[in-house]
Order: sequence, then C-alpha cells, then structure tokens
Amino acid sequence: MSEYYCTNDSVQGVSACNCQTQPAVQGAVGGQATNCACRDSFVQALQMLLRGGFGPYLDFTAFAFVTDSVLIGTNLAQPDTTADTYDNLGDTLAGTFSGFTPGACNFIDVAGTAYTTATAPTVAGCFNAILSALAANTSTAGGEDITSFVAALNDLLGQTTVGSGTENPALITSLNDALACGTNTGLQVSRLSLCSLRAIAFEPAGDVRAIIDSNYTAARQLMVNIIQPPCQNACPPYPDPCDCPEFFDAGRTLSVSAGPLDVSGAVVLGRIGQILVLANDADERFYFVCTENADIIR
Repeated sequence: MSEYYCTNDSVQGVSACNCQTQPAVQGAVGGQATNCACRDSFVQALQMLLRGGFGPYLDFTAFAFVTDSVLIGTNLAQPDTTADTYDNLGDTLAGTFSGFTPGACNFIDVAGTAYTTATAPTVAGCFNAILSALAANTSTAGGEDITSFVAALNDLLGQTTVGSGTENPALITSLNDALACGTNTGLQVSRLSLCSLRAIAFEPAGDVRAIIDSNYTAARQLMVNIIQPPCQNACPPYPDPCDCPEFFDAGRTLSVSAGPLDVSGAVVLGRIGQILVLANDADERFYFVCTENADIIR
C-alpha cells in the first residue's frame, strides 16, 4: 500500500501531506473540487489505517466508498429500520483500498464496482413480497404439482426470512447481491478523488465468526487508543463552539446521513480533524464520515 512521505506535519504520529494541487488523474472518479473541506482529514484517517497497526485486523478488500453520485464496493439497500442499529449499505463490502496515488495526493488507489445511488430491492422487501403473494394466492386446483409448488414457495419464504427457524443466511446474502444488479453500473473504479468522498465504510478481517468478532474488537480498541489521548479535558487545542462538540463526544450514539449513506445507532469513537469515526457494533462495521457534508440526525 502506498503512503505519503512528503512533510513533517503530524497529528498523533500520523503523517500529513501538504502537497500542492495536482492535475486530475485520467480515468478516476471525481476531479478537483472547490469545496474540499475533508480532504486533509480523510488523509489523516486513512493514514491511521495504514500506519497504526491495523493490518492484522482489517480486511482492506472489504471497503465501501461513498460519493454524492456513486458508491464503490457496494450498493444501497433498504435497511431494517426496526433494528436499533443499522446502515443502508448492501450485505457485502467488496471495495479495495490500496493506498494513496503516487504523485497525485488528492487521490487514493481503490478497486471496485461503481453502483448508482438508487436503492436496490432486497430479499426482505420485494423478493419475499413476491414469494408471499404467490404462496398465498396461487390456486392449487391444478393438482399435486401445484400443491407441491406452493409448499416449496413457503419453504423458500422461511429460508429467506431473517429470524425464522429455517433462515438461510448464505442464501439471503447471495440473493441480495443478485438483486443489486439493477444498480450496478458495470464501471470498475481504480482511483478516487478525496474531494469527492463523503464517507467510507470498512470491515474486520476473517472468514469465520469468532475471528471476525475478535478482529473487530481489537480494531475498535486500537482505534480508540489512537484517537483518544489520555488528556480529555482542559487541554489545548480547545474546541470551537461552532463544532457542537456534544454531538461528537466519544461513546455517544449517533445517527447520520452523509450523501446517500445513512447510519443509525452508531457509536462515536472520536474525531480525526473533520472526519467523524463511528463503529456499528451490530454489523461490525466502521465508518469515516466527513462532518462538513453530514447531517446529524440525533
């Protein structure tokens, strides 16, 4: 992974980059923006991931990058709004973060499919509604074959219903990925402007639940240790009253909207400049959110 090594400026040991404005990179998403309030803070947050010892704990191929016009690495999905904590991203984060683009410090190297900001249908929504309509209204007058078909529909409905006795999580995830095809642009993104970013989501490494849980816990604690210095009160620099610091106190639960991304019930781990660092303990995801472009809901 590429990193910046161009100044002596630092925040808590994480190097900054004060490179001059670079020309736009051909084939990249986003260009030079006049409003780039969170560019420096995104640099600090991503540098923390590269330099802070997160390599064993995070899956750098399980990222999602949110801009106003597209998402890279996942689609938007209808969330279960009855849950206490949730986001509106797809089940799978499949974007890759490789580092900073050499010679163009306003860009990062990524890899992933671009999705539109339209919300894809989900198994819990449209798919199960169709199954239910068929199971409830199909006439069985045609004989045993139709009766067996209706029974199979009801069995499939159970497998695709979260919390049922026959729930099949692998099938639900695969179907949700398939249903997202309508929002898949087919475009493969390799570079992304930091000025276009509104938020980033990412997940812990691991292929079995126990390892994922352990890595999430370790990454979460490491993030807290880096972001929150021992001195918490009456220490310079002092907060600007316009920053509404009560909204960003570590440990507070927040819901935010940043571009097309919605996150509900996430825990504030801290701030890195203009980047709000959040943890979703229910889904075991992290978020870097540009506060300049975010709406704080609660």
